[in-house]
Amino acid sequence: MAKLITEKRLENKADRTKTYIQTFIMVPSVLMGMVSLIVGYGGIIFTFMQDALTGLTLLDSTGLLFFGVLLGWGHARYQQHLFLTYPEHYAGHFQLLTPGARRKRRKKEPRHNVREYPKPHAAVHYGIYAAGAAALIASIVFPIATDRLNVYAAIFLPLAGYFNAKFLVWRRRMRQR
Repeated sequence: MAKLITEKRLENKADRTKTYIQTFIMVPSVLMGMVSLIVGYGGIIFTFMQDALTGLTLLDSTGLLFFGVLLGWGHARYQQHLFLTYPEHYAGHFQLLTPGARRKRRKKEPRHNVREYPKPHAAVHYGIYAAGAAALIASIVFPIATDRLNVYAAIFLPLAGYFNAKFLVWRRRMRQR
C-alpha cells in the first residue's frame, strides 16, 4: 500500500496570530453577535406584541445598541494595541490552546533560563476591563430598574452591538494585512 508523504507545514508568527484571531476572536464574536441581536430584537417585538412599545423604548434600545457598539469598538482597538505592543506575550496563545502543546508543556520540566517577555501592566489592563464591565452592567441595569425596557432587550442589545462591532473591527484589520 502506498504511503502518502506530506510536507510539514511551517507557520510563522503572523500566520499563528491570524489563526488565533480568526478562531478565538472573530468566529465567537460573530456568532454571539447574531444570537444577541435576534434575542434583543425579539424582546422589542415582544414589547410591541403587548402594545407597550413607545418612542422612549425605541430610543433606549437604539442607545443601548450604540453603547454596545462603542464598547466593542474600544475593546477591539485595545486588543489590537496589545497584539502590536506585546507580540511575544500573545504569540504563543494559539499554541497553548491546542491539545498537543498542552501535552508537551506537561512533559517538559521548567527551565531556569527562560526569557521573560514584557507583559501589559496588570493594574492598567484589568482596570480598563473593570471600567468597561461596570459601564456595561450599569447600562443594562438602569433600563430594567426603571422599567423602560424589556429584560431581554436590555441585556442582549448592548451585547449585540459589542460583539458585532468587535467582529467588524477585527475583520477590517485582517483585510488590511
